[in-house]
Amino acid sequence: MRTLKRGKAFVTLLTALLLTIAACAPASGPAAGAAAGQPKWGGTLVVGVYTDPKFLNSNYDFDGQAYYQNMNVFSKLVNMDYQTGKIHADLATKWDVSADGLTYTFHLREGVKWHDGKPFTSADVKWTYDDLIKEGMKAQAFRIITSLKSVAAPDPKTVVFTLNETDALFLVGLAGYYGANVLPKHLYEGTDVRKNPYNLKPVGTGPFKVVELVTGSHLILEANPDYYGIGPYLDKLIFKVVPNLATMMSTLETGDVGYSAPSPPFGDVARLRALPGMKVDEAPSLIVQWTAFNLENPKFKDLRVRQAITHAVDPKAISTQVFSGLVTPSTATYISTVPWAYNANAKQPEYDPAKAEKLLDEAGYKRGPDGIRFKTRYAAWISSLAGDQAAAGQGRYRREPGGRRVRPLQREDHQQARLRNDRVGRPARPGPV
Repeated sequence: MRTLKRGKAFVTLLTALLLTIAACAPASGPAAGAAAGQPKWGGTLVVGVYTDPKFLNSNYDFDGQAYYQNMNVFSKLVNMDYQTGKIHADLATKWDVSADGLTYTFHLREGVKWHDGKPFTSADVKWTYDDLIKEGMKAQAFRIITSLKSVAAPDPKTVVFTLNETDALFLVGLAGYYGANVLPKHLYEGTDVRKNPYNLKPVGTGPFKVVELVTGSHLILEANPDYYGIGPYLDKLIFKVVPNLATMMSTLETGDVGYSAPSPPFGDVARLRALPGMKVDEAPSLIVQWTAFNLENPKFKDLRVRQAITHAVDPKAISTQVFSGLVTPSTATYISTVPWAYNANAKQPEYDPAKAEKLLDEAGYKRGPDGIRFKTRYAAWISSLAGDQAAAGQGRYRREPGGRRVRPLQREDHQQARLRNDRVGRPARPGPV
């Protein structure tokens, strides 16, 4: 059974909205068929990204930039429809689960080749997951499949996974956004996996092959003619580094970039939608914006303090002021876009400043001569999808009972702050774009 780590208490604030923005071809000529729902083959898409990944093999260490780029190069054993949450075939075409839930048998796809022409077999799957088991919690992709005990490959097209305990989320761990990509045994076995040069020019089985990665500039991918699935429809896919959001929006308007990986600023959505040739899509997202209290901080060990701060947060104001009214405040303890985990009757504490004042009085944190009860730090990193929550929080808590000092952080700095335990919480990171 999986449990949350000790030392944190969570408050779900908002149901996020996934925004994607693209510069579109006019709906005439060759593109008209695609606009009418008919796939159009060929062409190049330039995708704007904030920065290039430190590596493209994300099985061992986290790099947020790697995931939505390497999913075009690698394949997983099974994959997931991120909108419906359904698991579907990828390198495995079907699988069986034993009656006790401890054994998963995967039957692999025939005729799959690595980008270097070598055949893909069960030995590659076994090596990939054996190495993750060996690395244990040091490996990013193992942390979501910790129930995995061993892997066997009885023949070239069959893999058998044995678990330590039943795990209802095991397939989700394999297929999810952070799930492991299957690596080529012939290029990784016997190497230092974190220093392997193929981490930057990977050989996968996915729809695109790596052509060139120039640090600080771009990653060029070309279509894999031997790909086992449908497509790819594009001849070439280019990830271009555009280091800030303002420049990203201008490159979209000039046509230098055809699609932006970062969501546009919520305040710019109306203006962007009015521009000719520009398309901003929106869809319900599984992303949650939340705050986590550090329970190692003596103040937050007191339930009344945590409740008071929760009652002092106005989700409707955050939705309106930070997200331009484009997201829906969550009234329950989880988001409605995940129906199986959503319980409308499990309500969050309501916005009630008077109750917050009363709770802090009871907890012994009286207002001082300056009107402040106590000071603490709220660490939040900058993200277009998260909105400017740091600035909003700073303005709000100057007026509200607590008095928070807000410290905006880049993601890398935020990870270090978490290790030092000097944070109250953070918004959730953006998911797949």
